[in-house]
Order: sequence, then C-alpha cells, then structure tokens
Amino acid sequence: MKAAIYLRSSPQELEEGHQDLAIQREKCEAMAILKGWDITAVFVDDGHDGLLGEADRPGLAELMDAVHGQEVDVAIVSALDRLASKINLTLSLVIQIANYGSAFVSCKEGLDTNTPSGLFVLDIFSSLAGLEGLSTAFQGDQYAAGNGQYDREQLPLGYLRGIKGPEIDIVNARIVRRIFELRNEGYSLEEIAKWLGFEGIKSPVGEQWTPSRVKTILDDQDKYQGGTVGDGEQSWPPIL
Repeated sequence: MKAAIYLRSSPQELEEGHQDLAIQREKCEAMAILKGWDITAVFVDDGHDGLLGEADRPGLAELMDAVHGQEVDVAIVSALDRLASKINLTLSLVIQIANYGSAFVSCKEGLDTNTPSGLFVLDIFSSLAGLEGLSTAFQGDQYAAGNGQYDREQLPLGYLRGIKGPEIDIVNARIVRRIFELRNEGYSLEEIAKWLGFEGIKSPVGEQWTPSRVKTILDDQDKYQGGTVGDGEQSWPPIL
C-alpha cells in the first residue's frame, strides 16, 4: 500500500524552537514499516495552527488532494491533534479521507481504519460529526449551501450538514447504496423493505422499513448521483 505521512508544528512550537517534526516522522515511518506499507509522500505544515482548514494549510491541502486523486492508500499522522485541533474539523477530515477510499492511521491513538475496530470507530466519528453539525452551526431550519437552500426535511439519507455544505454520512450512505443495488437487481419496493429488515438494517425513521420510505430514497437518485443543491452552483457529493 502507498502511504502518505502528514506532519504539523504549531506557530508557538515554531517560535519557541520546540518542534518535533522529526519525532513525528519517526513514529509515522515506524508504523508504515510495521504495517509493510511504502511511504510515497510526506506533507508538512511547519508553524501552522491546527484550527485552520485546508485553505490555510498548504501541506494539508496537498494531502487531501492526493487522497482525492487516489494517489495514496493510507494517510498516517503521529497523533490526531497533529491533523487538527478542534473536533469537528478532525471528524470532517477523517471522514473525507475514508469517503475517498483511503485509510487513516493515528499512531498515538492506535486508530487504523483498515481494521474492523478502526471502522467501528469511524462509524462513531460519523455519528459524532452529525451531532456536532446539528448542535452548532445548523440549529436553524434552513442552511445556506452556496447559493442554494435546503432545510432539514430536504436533507436526504446519507448526508450530513458539513461546514461548507452537505457531506457524505458514510454509515447511512452504505444503506443508500444497498437500496439501489436491490432495486437494480429487480426487487420491488416491498421486497427491498423486507430485505433490509432481513439484513438487520434499521430505518433511520422508526425500526421498520416501509415501501414508501424506500421510494423516498429512490426518488432522490439525482442527488445521490451528484445533482445540484437547491438553485445554487454547489453539487451533492455523489454516493452512487
């Protein structure tokens, strides 16, 4: 697997000369050796605040570009706080990395989304991201996304309210894909609802799936394929 390392020192660490970039790198390299991964890239933000996003951290932007371009299979950091210093940004970045098919590893916390336990933690992260978004910036009934508007009733299953617009909820996105897979295999709405129940998949609205609930999701196919959000220029992140 192709591994990328991300290193960051804070402005204060840079000013005081207490940088530990070399130590961070050693820990990440040791993890890669342990896992048998090839290090193909190292991205560095020297003297950058962990509260800042991609737009203000060139090393982080390069890492995310590499992830989006599927140039790396796994992103490694020495600790979660090196990736970001606030929880909602950390959650958003880890979920983005997973959504684009790459694994994420944090040496200090022992988090590895290549493993079943790591995927379980990632599912928890996804749920926390939803709670974080709903409890802070998106308490109103409407949220402006670009020039478009969508309210809570219009947010389809499989999406979260992200900082810059809708983001994929990796847990519920799996349910959405399963529903479309069953539809493409020729199952009726009632049969899909039954199959979801047989597979132990709970409906986000109540405990049991209904044909009408399945139809609601199928009717949002354009959004799941990357359609435009509201009347604006922004698009839904594609799930299908």
